[in-house]
Amino acid sequence: MKKFAILVSAVAFAGAVGCVHEGPHYRNVRYYGDAQISAAVESNLDSHGLQSIEVSTSDGTVYLDGQVRDAGLRDYAGRLASRTRGVTRVVNNIDVVRRIRA
Repeated sequence: MKKFAILVSAVAFAGAVGCVHEGPHYRNVRYYGDAQISAAVESNLDSHGLQSIEVSTSDGTVYLDGQVRDAGLRDYAGRLASRTRGVTRVVNNIDVVRRIRA
């Protein structure tokens, strides 16, 4: 009976410890809502001169829309967004155009 009680305690402890998900798909999602993630991404993009990019977030997935002059800026915006706390995925819909529409 004592061994059974120890086994039950060990399983309960392991289960409680195992509830914390860490890794690329669970990065701080439970601490940051979509509105906070969008605001953080927008702030990050704005501070790097990418104010023309529109940001929306759904379940930790960030969607980037807008226009930039070259592919390097498009990729840079995606990297900046992906490095923002709470972001689990980035969908980069930014168009590369020669003339940016106002």
